[in-house]
Amino acid sequence: TELTHTVFSAAGPPDDIAAFLQKVAAGLVDLPLDRLDLEARVLMAESMNDRASVWSSMLAHRFGPRGPGLVAYPEYGLRRLDADEVSGWAEKYFTADNAVLILTGPPPEGLRLPLPRGNASPLPSWPDDGLPDEPTNVVEQDGGASLLVFGERTTPFRLAADVVQHRLETRLRHELGRVYAVNHQYMAIAPNEAAVIWGADSDPAHAVEVAEVLANSVAEMAAHGPSQDELEHLNKKSLNEARLHPNMVKEADVHWRGTSLLLGDAYDGLVNTMVARAEADPAEVANALERPASRAIAAFSADADTGFAPPPLLSDQPIDGRTFRWKQNKHHRLVVGRDAVAYNFGDE
Repeated sequence: TELTHTVFSAAGPPDDIAAFLQKVAAGLVDLPLDRLDLEARVLMAESMNDRASVWSSMLAHRFGPRGPGLVAYPEYGLRRLDADEVSGWAEKYFTADNAVLILTGPPPEGLRLPLPRGNASPLPSWPDDGLPDEPTNVVEQDGGASLLVFGERTTPFRLAADVVQHRLETRLRHELGRVYAVNHQYMAIAPNEAAVIWGADSDPAHAVEVAEVLANSVAEMAAHGPSQDELEHLNKKSLNEARLHPNMVKEADVHWRGTSLLLGDAYDGLVNTMVARAEADPAEVANALERPASRAIAAFSADADTGFAPPPLLSDQPIDGRTFRWKQNKHHRLVVGRDAVAYNFGDE
């Protein structure tokens, strides 16, 4: 299960693939609900080891307890969902009109998937958050640094993310020796929208330096873009990896083709995407990151000199919803709305 969709995948001979897909489809239509309590207990046991990571906390600051932000919250439904609710969810979402089948070869002979028709369930475009319109440090991280941006799912934006990753590895790993590796993740989160997170663990003594290098690298990319040498290096690296690992290329192509179809985005295939990367203009790459960088969300040491603002304590955005008042002090109010929750006290 990913942030935006559920994936069932397999590799093997055509007959085995057909049997796997038919078994999955049959199971989704006729859920083994007699295992509901047992599987809920297994998932609860697994969740005991889960801790909200810095990255999930950053997503929660952007989205709150909805959509991608839910990864930072406990799975409360495991303690209350019943068979009717689980079946109802499956009947709504596990349908032929809300699914995509991607194969790397001809369809196996006689393949039939018994999914009901249903309706497509497109992802929503999430409302804007209450963070200020400037780079914000929302989580203190003393053992490293992380930075999150949101932008359009375009080739220039993906290239900007890759070049920043290359610069961070060069500077922090090879030149300064401050980190073992720089983590980098690119995620589709909504129609035509992607999130990019860069992060690195470090000795707390170097957390300030790592944060400042990360913030400066993103700011410089947004202001000036990559050099032509950097673009050529990354494109040559991608081509070499494609030649050495053709199966991985197929898997990536299948992943992004399926994701794009589900999200309603255009996808020209991995080959055409690589051609577009080779033809990208440095100014386009800079422009693709300029707006996302201006609203970046970070987890930096509080002592880092990055120019990032602290998270706001109060929001001036109005919230419509149900109001709950304390009996002991009616000046304290909890407002629960569709898109936000607010705690008000006094005249604030």
